[in-house]
Amino acid sequence: MELITLILLVILNWGLASAKTCTNMTIPVKISARNGIFGDSIPQIGIEVTDFALDSTRQGHNYSQEILQGYKSVAGTYSLSLTHCNPDSGESKVLQILTHGIGFDKSYWDLPFKNYNYSYVSVAVDQYGYSTLAWDRLGIGASSHGDPLAEIQAPLEQAALAALTAQVRGRGRGRTKVVHVGHSFGSILSYALARDDPSASDGLVLQAWAMNGTFFPDFTFGANMIPVTDLTPAYPAGYFAAGNAAALHTTFLAPGQYDPDIVPYAYANGEPVSIGELLTVGGAGGGTSNFAGPVMVVTGDRDLIFCGGDCYATGDPALHTIMDTSKNFFPKAKNVNVTAAPGAGHALNLQYGHGVVYQQMNDFLVKNGLGAK
Repeated sequence: MELITLILLVILNWGLASAKTCTNMTIPVKISARNGIFGDSIPQIGIEVTDFALDSTRQGHNYSQEILQGYKSVAGTYSLSLTHCNPDSGESKVLQILTHGIGFDKSYWDLPFKNYNYSYVSVAVDQYGYSTLAWDRLGIGASSHGDPLAEIQAPLEQAALAALTAQVRGRGRGRTKVVHVGHSFGSILSYALARDDPSASDGLVLQAWAMNGTFFPDFTFGANMIPVTDLTPAYPAGYFAAGNAAALHTTFLAPGQYDPDIVPYAYANGEPVSIGELLTVGGAGGGTSNFAGPVMVVTGDRDLIFCGGDCYATGDPALHTIMDTSKNFFPKAKNVNVTAAPGAGHALNLQYGHGVVYQQMNDFLVKNGLGAK
């Protein structure tokens, strides 16, 4: 690991005098996790994927628990694809680790669409002076793929995020803070990391997230999932993709809040989800956290996946939004800020209001003592 340590030190301390620099690299991480053993076969064709969707979304049932046969330790050395960016002034005292959600890779944070007008990284680095480290989640994009049922589950992906965080915190000379920023499933993993190891993070920004799984079937059916092998040979059977551009539109966007051109763009550049992720995502984000740092939850008020399309329809007059229930799970947090992005759907970075959301996210960090310098 000495070579990897050296490479990380170079990248984490590299900044150009005239402009921000972003460096792509791949590193190995040696990790292990307690994964579930599920008594289900891997769907091979479209009707089998649809049957899985029907089985896994029956009201009154917990399909994951019904087919769980036990647990096993999964261990190995896996490759993670990273993009690290520094501001023109050099590395920041605070690093943001960016974890994407289902349907995307690390480019969610630095979208080239419309000349990078939608780039979160550009705002965080160029306007606020942060260093960022975006990564392709294990199993996705240019990171190691794997058995979609036995390997690519939430516990192993959390272990990958923990290993990446440990390397950064241990090797980043001069850096004092690490903030975890997630989107959707990336928020679940960031939450789980800080829940299980409160010292791993100095701050959390959880985008497109709530402590509520009631509406996850809306995502499962809205995505109209098909075998990814129908679209590309880059993944084996057991990875599923949105059935068409309209399915992506349904699950991730909100009426009147997006450039129509971004729908075919996002579909053409989208990434799949593994059956193992779908079976373990519900159990990954539960439990109360002793995390003591500041927490921001920012979710579109038309979010389909966590709010069923209306985050204000709480059924409880004392509860302003569905996201406000999240406060109960951070009893020791320094500050828990809940922000509903007006009119926005699930994929906040793809919608017209992204600029305001980016400002709110970074302003929250600055106001809570986690500014870049």
